[in-house]
Amino acid sequence: HRERTKRKRQAESDSESDADPEAPPPGHDPGHDPGHDPLGAPSERAPDLYIFANSLIPGMVKIGRSNDVERRRVELQRSHPFRLITIATFPGAGHLEANVHTALHAHLVDGPGREWFSVAASDAIHAIAIAMR
Repeated sequence: HRERTKRKRQAESDSESDADPEAPPPGHDPGHDPGHDPLGAPSERAPDLYIFANSLIPGMVKIGRSNDVERRRVELQRSHPFRLITIATFPGAGHLEANVHTALHAHLVDGPGREWFSVAASDAIHAIAIAMR
């Protein structure tokens, strides 16, 4: 049993290391699926918009949405060699994510991540405030 478990962990580790760090884990990703729970049923509340910061690179933020921001931060933290710091959350404002990404598109970090921007946290908050109007 131990050997089978060890082989299974190694296979999972190998497949995760080749995966896009921004891609959701295999299967459903309820933390980033707006308005749905793990079983696909509509959730009772709208997803929240969040801003995470990269602890090693000042001026780099991730803007996303989740039904459970802290759970999403912890999920993402596992796949990064740096700390994710929650800068701000905007309850129920997840529907603004596309607008904010469009507004900050010129600052999108080149690479596989679709939600990382090279902007100060205050600029990201400002973009969200404008989207909220």
